[in-house]
Amino acid sequence: MSEEIPQEWFEMTDLRRRRFGTSVWIPLLASETIERAGGGEEFFGAGCVAFPPDKRGDAERLGWSDIGLRSGGPYAFRDHPYKPAEVYQRKDGEDMGVDLVFDQHLGNGLERIWHLNQDLILALGLLQEGDNWVRPSEGFVDVVRQRRDKDGKICVIEIRSEFLRDYLAARGMALRLS
Repeated sequence: MSEEIPQEWFEMTDLRRRRFGTSVWIPLLASETIERAGGGEEFFGAGCVAFPPDKRGDAERLGWSDIGLRSGGPYAFRDHPYKPAEVYQRKDGEDMGVDLVFDQHLGNGLERIWHLNQDLILALGLLQEGDNWVRPSEGFVDVVRQRRDKDGKICVIEIRSEFLRDYLAARGMALRLS
């Protein structure tokens, strides 16, 4: 007979109370299944978009269904201008913010690929070494890292908060994480 799952597991108070504003690492994109001791598993999913100050009110009303795990990417609209990959639009033709990670679907049974925004890489002077992006000008400190699941698929991309804050400040933007 399996062990009874405690009520705290269902309430998820540790996850609901998690504040990323004080975390060392901030998830930019996550789709991770976490197995719990004593049985059961949890899903942790996160997505984010950087918004300029004039879009903050609209951004604060966005939730998981708007920002979470989704496919953005470039798109050519019939009655609107071309939408570049980094541009976040809630409605067609209405630019609201910038995606920091892109989720590429190739189809044909190929794995999805997550790409870190090139502007973020160039602005922070990052070099990719395996699953980490390091900053050579600061002693090769890890700035961005990928985490993989048991099958070797990337399930989380996260950034060291101090570098994310510097990047967002330089662009005059705030982050909406859901």
